[in-house]
Amino acid sequence: MNILTFDIEDWFHTFDKPYYNSPSLWNTLPSAIESDVSRICDILDETNTKATFFTLGWIAKHHPAIVKKISEKGHQIGLHSYLHQQVGHLNEKEFSSDLKKNIEVIEEIIGQKVKSFRAPGFSLKETEQWALESMLELGVNIDSSLISNETFNGIGSLPASPFRLSINGKEMYEFPQIKVDIFSFMFFYLSSGYFRLTPKNIIKRALENKDYTMNYFHPRDFNTQTHKLFSSPLLKLKYRIGTKSAARKLKQLCKQADYISIDQANELINWNDTPLFEL
Repeated sequence: MNILTFDIEDWFHTFDKPYYNSPSLWNTLPSAIESDVSRICDILDETNTKATFFTLGWIAKHHPAIVKKISEKGHQIGLHSYLHQQVGHLNEKEFSSDLKKNIEVIEEIIGQKVKSFRAPGFSLKETEQWALESMLELGVNIDSSLISNETFNGIGSLPASPFRLSINGKEMYEFPQIKVDIFSFMFFYLSSGYFRLTPKNIIKRALENKDYTMNYFHPRDFNTQTHKLFSSPLLKLKYRIGTKSAARKLKQLCKQADYISIDQANELINWNDTPLFEL
């Protein structure tokens, strides 16, 4: 199965200075999120593709029509935190409060329970089991924050396919991101900036030859203009490379890869047949 996901954040929701964790600055910057999301939705409509949209609470608060539009088109809405802070920069109380705020603002807009989460920057790391416990306490039981081949709380080399984590008698269903080793460099070639740089034929072969792939993108990956808004020349280059062909490449792959959302994948998986790890 090939799973398609988008992390719904504006161009300035990056980990780069001075943008990281700067909501007072965000409020002064021009937004591209409405046009960017419309571009993505048009591609998905044209190719009859459903996807999961992990959405920032800050975006939902300031652009509720965006979230409503995504949901009304039949796509799954997931959680991506409220303020896009990395998990390791928060304590348990702060993480739980942020996630609860993310849940409340989105559920108020779409009128549905939201049960899936992705940590900003896949920042859920080795010793942060408490974040999973907070998620389960708040009714979130599907996660897509962990990375294959890494370790987590004593589990060595996480599988490159869906698996379960048992925490205090409750189960978390995990859809990991796939990381491959190319010349000793760990590479996410099916997603975001790596996707923009990787030739379409290489991506197409990878999608054809794997039983499971997790593909994630940001709206800015398909915008050929927003790189001009960054102040740093290095960031201008970082967020410009590959954007010119990215939308066309995504459209072609949507027609070929049979992409599905995490919600659809969850219905197809027999979870009793997946690996179970006790934490």
